[in-house]
Amino acid sequence: MYNRVMFPFGRNVKLAVPRKLEDKALVLGRDDLRFFDGRSNPAFTRDIVSLIEKDYSAAQTSGKDYDSCSYSMLAISGGSSDGAYGAGIIKGWTESGTRPVFKAVTGISTGALIAPLAFLGKEYDDVLERFYTRTSAKDILRYKGPLRVILGNSLTSNHPLEKIIRTIVTKDLLRKIAEERSKGRGLYVGTTNFDAQRLVVWNMGKIAAVGNDEAMDLFCRVILASTAIPAVFPPVFIDVQAEGKRYKEMHLDGGALTQVFFLYGALKDLKEMAADRNIDMSQIRIKLYLILNGYLLPRWKAVKDDLISIYGRYNDTQCLAQNWGDLYRLYHFSKEFGHEFNAAYIPRSFKPETEEEFNSGNMNRLFELGYDQAKAGYPWTRAIDSIVL
Repeated sequence: MYNRVMFPFGRNVKLAVPRKLEDKALVLGRDDLRFFDGRSNPAFTRDIVSLIEKDYSAAQTSGKDYDSCSYSMLAISGGSSDGAYGAGIIKGWTESGTRPVFKAVTGISTGALIAPLAFLGKEYDDVLERFYTRTSAKDILRYKGPLRVILGNSLTSNHPLEKIIRTIVTKDLLRKIAEERSKGRGLYVGTTNFDAQRLVVWNMGKIAAVGNDEAMDLFCRVILASTAIPAVFPPVFIDVQAEGKRYKEMHLDGGALTQVFFLYGALKDLKEMAADRNIDMSQIRIKLYLILNGYLLPRWKAVKDDLISIYGRYNDTQCLAQNWGDLYRLYHFSKEFGHEFNAAYIPRSFKPETEEEFNSGNMNRLFELGYDQAKAGYPWTRAIDSIVL
């Protein structure tokens, strides 16, 4: 009742999935399209094993030595308009002639926008460049009036961004993603389930493979949700079913929990499940590439004594701390299992012209910086103790 009276444009809280049914909620009637990070999900893990099995079987058939199997994987962070840096790296990487075909790509927040295009390869580099060099704030959001802000759930509407996403995500794009998945490659995007306060990892390749209109709509809504900064953008509601009843989950920016993610939850049971199919995971090595669309080094700034400036500095500081936490986690995961670690991040030497989000001048300069660095051979950070504070 309180929700209905005070927030008439909001969701009836009774439509939220009850806590006891969280793990039973189905999307598009299926249990294998996503999982809660940190929780075991056999269906999702079986899917990861099936992707590896394609290569393992091919190696055995051809008589090749699978001991030398090495996978390149890419994890793309959040960072709002600073995603222009990652987009520049990807295009410059292509120009250098050294960009690998990634076994798996993960993306969150602005990285969720980049990930499907990076997954498909150089054919979509120009789409990335156009979005991150020709887009401004007016193309992304529309400010609401005071009354709609007070009675609503966000400061702005992200309908303009949704329109862009639905223009990029065509049936042809989904078909190509599904084709790459059939070859044994994975694409994953993270959102925050606000009801459950958990990171949800979506199997975008499998959603694309479903192939119908409902799957296309879900694909777009997951990307929109991953980019939905809380309070700035409205939440995205995902329709689910549990024990024969319909509910709506509230999803927002994956960056609320982490700036970048890898498939930790799915990997929990991977070794045992792979062994059941005669796959020895100790034979596999991963070359992990991490693109942080943000900073790792503190940047001094005289902060104005007003609400917007203080909130903006708070957000920057929180992201800086998250970047370090995510970096440590991925680095130690790589070292524990003998994998190769490579990280990219915006250098402290880059000075934004303005603190305004989606400023075209900043975005173009960031794109060019990432592009020039990658084209010349990106200086990947391979050990975190080499980062000088």
